[in-house]
Amino acid sequence: MENEQIIIKLTPDEALVLSDWLERVQMTDLSRLVDDEAVWAPIHRLAGTLDKSLPGIFAADYAERLDAARHRLRPRSEASGEESGSRPCPVNRHSTLEPGRTP
Repeated sequence: MENEQIIIKLTPDEALVLSDWLERVQMTDLSRLVDDEAVWAPIHRLAGTLDKSLPGIFAADYAERLDAARHRLRPRSEASGEESGSRPCPVNRHSTLEPGRTP
């Protein structure tokens, strides 16, 4: 079980938005939120992997790309077609997922 890896698949929009958020997290003093220094290792690894996979983060129109990705990811109200104010977390933290398998 030592060498098993967890594979996470993201859409390009999800990866771009997450990469931006992780960058902001890393640049912010979050010592009160991140109370275990061990958490930073996977945060940095994930951020680095995303950065290498997203050549668009260095594009001149990065801000526009990011805004467009955020817009596409925001849920819309089924009745009105308008964006809702908050997005519920779609992950059930209590669901079981075998190591190395993706949903």
